[in-house]
Amino acid sequence: GTRWYHWQAPNLINYFQSPLNTQLHEGSEPVPNATLINEAQDVHIPVAAGRSYLFHIINMGAFAAQYVQFDQHKMTVVEIDGVYTKPYEVTQIFLTAAQRCSVIVRAKPDSKQNFAIVASMNEDMFDTSVIPPGLKNTVTGWLVYDKKKPLPKPFDLQYLLETQDDTVFVPLDGMKALGPVTVPIPLTVKFNTSDQGQNRGYFNDVSYVPQKVPTLYTALSAPPSLANNPKIYSKYSNPNVVPMGAIVELTIINTDGKP
Repeated sequence: GTRWYHWQAPNLINYFQSPLNTQLHEGSEPVPNATLINEAQDVHIPVAAGRSYLFHIINMGAFAAQYVQFDQHKMTVVEIDGVYTKPYEVTQIFLTAAQRCSVIVRAKPDSKQNFAIVASMNEDMFDTSVIPPGLKNTVTGWLVYDKKKPLPKPFDLQYLLETQDDTVFVPLDGMKALGPVTVPIPLTVKFNTSDQGQNRGYFNDVSYVPQKVPTLYTALSAPPSLANNPKIYSKYSNPNVVPMGAIVELTIINTDGKP
């Protein structure tokens, strides 16, 4: 699934990060004009009765999360973000920006009818004051068993709360969590207005600013006595220096009102 803007990305980014956007809309992200499946709408996917299909689904968007559901077909999740999982059957999947998963869909035993595939952006993430007119928040594709038969009317996709619970998925290799933890690192996420009037994201009250010298070059060129000193990497890179072999636990605390 992808999101479609009617404006070029450089213009959107410049406006999004501008003080004007902060003044008018508290720095709200621009809302896409539409969502797509395989870069299009009304996509037809031919399937044969009785067969099983592996779908690789990725949210290609940069902002909006997506819900995806196949009408009257269950999905068996077998991979998430490149990690194979124990098979887990679901009705609907939820993908944040850049997230991907693989699902097995078993076709019906006959070709009596075709079925809709519906993807919908998570509207809860949108600021209603910047929603564009004519927003096409939902896109429909079809599992086509018989191209001579009519395409059904798309169903009304309802967000399922349990879809967002990813704790139900277990890695296939059964690898246990590393431990004991030797370096805990809490990261508190928030948005705030910078001194320049931009609405920016912050980790532990620090918003990232690109460094003149990349971190790796700094680490390689610094005297050994200073290489482990976080101060040489600039506080705006939010450095956390850990010893070799450490077991690090990152705890992310999201204080924002939206996911």
